[in-house]
Amino acid sequence: MIKFIIDHIDPLGQGVFKKGEDIYFIPKTLPGEEGHLKVLKKSKGVHFCELINLTKKSPLRTEPTCPHFNQCNGCDYLHTSYTNEIEFKVANYRRLLKSLNQEETKIEVIESPKRLGYRNRIQLHYHKKIKKLGFKKYKSSQIVDIPECKIMLPEVQSTYEKLKSTWTRQANKPFGHVEIYQQDNDVLVSWNKKYAQGGFTQVNGEVNEKLQKLIESKIINNDNVLDLFGGNGNLTRSLKNKTLRIDLYNDEGRDSKRFHLNLFEDDALSSFQSHNKEEFKTFIVDPPRSGFKNLDLWANAYTPNNIIYVSCHPPTMVRDIQKIMNYYKVESSHLIDLFPSTHHYEAMISLTRI
Repeated sequence: MIKFIIDHIDPLGQGVFKKGEDIYFIPKTLPGEEGHLKVLKKSKGVHFCELINLTKKSPLRTEPTCPHFNQCNGCDYLHTSYTNEIEFKVANYRRLLKSLNQEETKIEVIESPKRLGYRNRIQLHYHKKIKKLGFKKYKSSQIVDIPECKIMLPEVQSTYEKLKSTWTRQANKPFGHVEIYQQDNDVLVSWNKKYAQGGFTQVNGEVNEKLQKLIESKIINNDNVLDLFGGNGNLTRSLKNKTLRIDLYNDEGRDSKRFHLNLFEDDALSSFQSHNKEEFKTFIVDPPRSGFKNLDLWANAYTPNNIIYVSCHPPTMVRDIQKIMNYYKVESSHLIDLFPSTHHYEAMISLTRI
């Protein structure tokens, strides 16, 4: 066992301990805490660890409301208050904004009304032979049973409760994954299919509505809006402005509201321009975790007055925005807590052309 003292919390919600040139990441810990760790994996001085015991606890520590918290990898912050969780997330987001010289910019936070009982979609792993259904343990393929999981929406929880006694008969492979998700007024179950069956939706409906209203408040009247990675129109469906959504998954074809295009292709911009001659004064960008490296090319081609960038992975958002900071300034920055109790959060930066 190795002794540790936690210096700070990293963007993944893990405590960080440094010893010489080596760095250790220990989940379920808080700044100032001391104790012993066990190394699970290591590579070139980077160690991924699990907590063995604490010899000194932080005054910020509270008793987790979920009995599975210490073994389960689903939640990261249930050992402290929601207020502290938000402060850790804001601190990590602020560190990222240094790359844009925006560390002093006010970060407006949209909190979740519910810390638990909010997820309308959940994906579980299973192994029929050992009769395990749950989440994967940290840095392991081991499945942790979660019979009293607290994070699901009540309707999803109800379906999960029924599934617990029947899943071994329903699972169509020896091992794999199952997704339980709410679609309109129904809760559906999907076995071993790609994530987000039935179309992508944000997992926190109440906070998603707040995000939609926030974006609506940022849109200038009469501006044509280009919704990049628009999917089914989650962020723009309610806008009164003329809006065109571009996405690879708009496979219904091309019409006045949607355009089927892989935005990651090298010729995506020229292909779009050859089919569409409109001007767009507002961009809404909501890419996957990998970000949108060609944002600068699209911004230079259309010179929009406003760009609203929404991201589930803020580091790639900051990387993309860095390329256009000579022509744009940050008008506002938001942290939207779509994923309370976990280290994840959504970030939004609104830019105006200089």
